[in-house]
Amino acid sequence: HNNSSNSNNNSSNDKQDSDENDGEALAVSAASALFAKAKEVVEASGLVGCWQWRPLVDGKRLREDPFNVPQGKRIGLLIQRQLQWRFQDPNMDAATVEKRLLDSED
Repeated sequence: HNNSSNSNNNSSNDKQDSDENDGEALAVSAASALFAKAKEVVEASGLVGCWQWRPLVDGKRLREDPFNVPQGKRIGLLIQRQLQWRFQDPNMDAATVEKRLLDSED
């Protein structure tokens, strides 16, 4: 009788282990699917590597024709503004940035 009880306990434990493994596999599968979707969204956004972006029109060029911005805080503001524009439109090119800079009054 004792052997039968142990056998029942073992098969009960095996079933519980199997259920836990199935639950873990489902959780891993769901997490993997969420990660794949998040990766797809980030890659489609055009923002991959944005932390390394440099302004398309740097401070030196802002001081030259046709911008003629005097040395000072305005240079930093215009550099920051360029990066904000690119976050909004990661495909923005230098010509578009230059036009926006020339059109901006402040």
